Amino acid sequence: MKKLLRLIFIAVIAGVTYKYLTDKDIKVIDMFSKAKEWVTSMVEKVEKVEKVEEVKEIYSSGMPDLDIKTEDEEHGTYGNQRSHYPEVSAASYSAPDASEAVEYPVADKRLPGSSKFPELDKYAMETPSEADASIEALVGWLMKPASGELEKVRLIFTWIATHVSYDDNGFNTGNYADTSPEGVFRNRVSVCQGYSELFTAMCRLAGLEAVTVIGYAKGIGYRPGSGFSDTNHAWNAARIDGEWRLFDVTWGSGYGRGVNGRLVSVQEFNDYWFSVNPDECVFSHLPGDDAWQLNHPKITRYQFESMPYVSALYFKMGFNGSQCLPAVLDGTIDVLPEAYSISGNIKVLSMPYSGRIPAGQTIKLRVKAGEGVSPAYENDGHISNMTLEGNEYTAFVKTVPGEFKLMVTYGGGSYETALEYLVQ
Repeated sequence: MKKLLRLIFIAVIAGVTYKYLTDKDIKVIDMFSKAKEWVTSMVEKVEKVEKVEEVKEIYSSGMPDLDIKTEDEEHGTYGNQRSHYPEVSAASYSAPDASEAVEYPVADKRLPGSSKFPELDKYAMETPSEADASIEALVGWLMKPASGELEKVRLIFTWIATHVSYDDNGFNTGNYADTSPEGVFRNRVSVCQGYSELFTAMCRLAGLEAVTVIGYAKGIGYRPGSGFSDTNHAWNAARIDGEWRLFDVTWGSGYGRGVNGRLVSVQEFNDYWFSVNPDECVFSHLPGDDAWQLNHPKITRYQFESMPYVSALYFKMGFNGSQCLPAVLDGTIDVLPEAYSISGNIKVLSMPYSGRIPAGQTIKLRVKAGEGVSPAYENDGHISNMTLEGNEYTAFVKTVPGEFKLMVTYGGGSYETALEYLVQ
């Protein structure tokens, strides 16, 4: 492809030269410069596509058990670039009729948490070397600040996620390091099996019930609609105050990307995978033993393979899996919006769950935003900032066929895409 573009470049230069010979008013140097800029831009786009395809190729045949991101997904630009359009003034289009607006309220959900989590995370992350002479000694030290079973599991989850690295060499060569709890503790590298076995062992030493769950998982390299020939991932379930909950400490430890045909992992603590809502976990994780779905009704492997793919970023923005899973299973929703990583934090309060929005409909959007974050939306190719009302941002939008995006800005002229819909 790049060779073809360079041939086109040569043809453009030949055309410019001919034009110059027949029209003295044409500035060859200017045309040459513009042609060069155009070809350079096209080559960069091709290289970008080739890079994404390279990542897909690496993981399409055998799904890795590590959450996978491309560089663009990490920065919220995979599939669509950051936009630099000016904000549209209110006078440039007719305001939609608010009285006709439809809302898509997002059900609030219980988030596992404790006001002590930041303090406990810091404690686990900064474990001194003298405290981990053995697994038993480490668990004893970690349990000191814990005041309940949830906090005990949090300390174990955070320590493993921030002290064990993914076994890139093992994945790339097939020569895996020891995945036993003792081996993972000693080597501090592993794949999902080792992460999960160490989590189970440490929970049991802390007096907690825990099991390793084996099943199927959809990483970023997963191609929607693809089937699974065998299990490819391991995660955990632990009983906390009498209730079984789900954990994926491997995905909680970071993600990976393809570099020159090889996996390179990035350690980045992600506590979304701490006590995941079962109705959200089942979009990407299906246990071999149905009992560990921990949701009702249980779904089949065929349903799991047929469900629309969705990134955990979608749920991290506030969407409730218990609200959208029934609609996915009954076919009411067959695609979910594309979710992208952004620099700040937003929480959706009223946004469509489905990735498809009817054209010509006036909808009311409501979101909350973190400090320094200003929500916006793109509709009909124009970007408009949302209006701050109390502690939330609102907007009334009449949808136009094409792409619709929820975006954010941080006070400058640049916008990042958080969610992308298709208006039909």
